[in-house]
Amino acid sequence: MPGFLDVIHQIVDGTPVDAATTNVPLADLQNNVLYLKNLLLASTGSQALYLRSVPLNPVLMTGQPVYYNGSAGYYDLALADSSVKENVAGLVASKASPNVGDIVTLGYIALSLANALPVGSPTPDAPGRYYLSPTTPGMLTGTQPVPSVIVCMADGIGNLIVAPQVHDMPGPVGPQGHVGTKGYQGNRGNQGVRGPQGTPPTQPQLVSMTGTTASTLTTALSLSGPNGILGVVSIRNTGANSLNYQVGVTNAFGNSSTALTDTVPAGNGVSFALEGLLGSALPPFTVFTLSVQDQSAGLHTTYSVKGSVSK
Repeated sequence: MPGFLDVIHQIVDGTPVDAATTNVPLADLQNNVLYLKNLLLASTGSQALYLRSVPLNPVLMTGQPVYYNGSAGYYDLALADSSVKENVAGLVASKASPNVGDIVTLGYIALSLANALPVGSPTPDAPGRYYLSPTTPGMLTGTQPVPSVIVCMADGIGNLIVAPQVHDMPGPVGPQGHVGTKGYQGNRGNQGVRGPQGTPPTQPQLVSMTGTTASTLTTALSLSGPNGILGVVSIRNTGANSLNYQVGVTNAFGNSSTALTDTVPAGNGVSFALEGLLGSALPPFTVFTLSVQDQSAGLHTTYSVKGSVSK
């Protein structure tokens, strides 16, 4: 059905009077009545709020988070990078054409996140919170990153509660209040027996390495700690070709598994929080291994791995 018609075709003098001619203005009126009916039903029956028929970046797909790109004049792929890109307006609900569609800004909606999660995610609509990715534009992650921008929550049966939150930046420090008069010091009590010295806390260590992929799966980073490993590890594809990665873990329960397998395009990166779920593997982890290889055999690429870990 077309949109609302501002002009109704009229019968003029000299027009043949037959059913086809007479029904033209009636069809125009019927179209407008149906348009207004559907608009009213969408306004009163919906459990969500929308931006209707807005300009979109043609690469956007349904379920992806967006922000308004003022310089381009359309809604674009959102990214949690402490810039205007993390001001999430909502999720793409539908597309009428490659560059026009509807955005759900708030509320409850049946919508899949399959297009907004990494390829190969085992349960793209698993229940829980979903945050704006800090590494890949237009993507979400079920693991809370830093900075943290929550976008929606899934109920596990195909529905979302969309409620984007803007990342709060620290404001300026206010002036110090008046210092009051110092009171009298009381008598010093007897000093107790000094206890034994405790174990100093483990300081995070920065690990950093670079390399070039090969046609076969090769270990890029291996960590182990009998008391568990905490921290975050990131890999960035610094070359011109895509790479495949595989994460293997052993947890404190003694279970070993391949937690994640995916692709990192050229110029992109991905992060792994070692204190949260990695795929379906439960923390804490005592062994973490990151391996890489060419996405296409013989098309090598360079990579850089960095991590801040304690063990």
